[in-house]
Amino acid sequence: MPSGLRKFADGLNAVRRDNLKQAVAQALSSLEPQERFVAVAEQLLAIAVAISAYPVLKVLAPKIGGGFFGQPDAEGRDSLFAMALYSAARLATPGREDAEHCLKELIESKNFKPAHASTALLALCQVDPEGLFKHLSVFGLREKLAEQFATYDPDGAVRSQVAQDILAVIGIGNLADALYELDALNSSVSGARYDDWLVEALLFTPNAPLRLVGENGKMKLCPRTTPTDCVVLDRRSPPIMTSRPVGINEPPTTYGDLAEISKDPSREITERMSRLFPANKTRFSGTWASP
Repeated sequence: MPSGLRKFADGLNAVRRDNLKQAVAQALSSLEPQERFVAVAEQLLAIAVAISAYPVLKVLAPKIGGGFFGQPDAEGRDSLFAMALYSAARLATPGREDAEHCLKELIESKNFKPAHASTALLALCQVDPEGLFKHLSVFGLREKLAEQFATYDPDGAVRSQVAQDILAVIGIGNLADALYELDALNSSVSGARYDDWLVEALLFTPNAPLRLVGENGKMKLCPRTTPTDCVVLDRRSPPIMTSRPVGINEPPTTYGDLAEISKDPSREITERMSRLFPANKTRFSGTWASP
């Protein structure tokens, strides 16, 4: 059905195609609050994805995320919510603010489960590849990710795949910018290092796709497969430099004056990496590379 619908919609002129998409959204919005309509909602979601019915994004959260179909006594609630999130993720194309808004509302819904966390994060990254830290900071998402990994990822394989998917979506440059903001590196609260899984999966596991390379006072983030496509980290200016502690749970004086360190942000991130991952400790002198 989806492929046939897609061909049908593509064959319409622009006005009729837009009218069809609006009709799907209106049909979903107008469903009566009865459990017998759960199956109808699922069919409408499948159609919406098939024909890229973006108007549905404004309907998903109020109708399924927190409306009748999200109530605990609704039959098929969990599967329908999961399908709604999947549909929003499939419609999450770059720059669509309605997709980002919809995803955030679904994440903040009481029906959002840990099993949905990585799907939601990747979808947000597709919408805005430059906003990794912002996406991780959506209410409750970090905690749900931690629960997902604790429950479904005993050997770290899921974490590794999610991290690599994030890198593929946002690119190495945006990741380099986000490194300075991640809670794994910047948290001043003991035990609140929610993002260390991402840094470790990307840099310090056996199959890590990236490595840190230091040479003559500069630090680079380099792909292992194409080691010449590096990003120099010390060209970036961390936004937290003047407002948050430099060290993990330590005052700025630990590594010297803030003004001095802000001139050499690579020194700061090296020291933080060393404290987070003692087994991979590096010193900022000469030439070195992470494993």
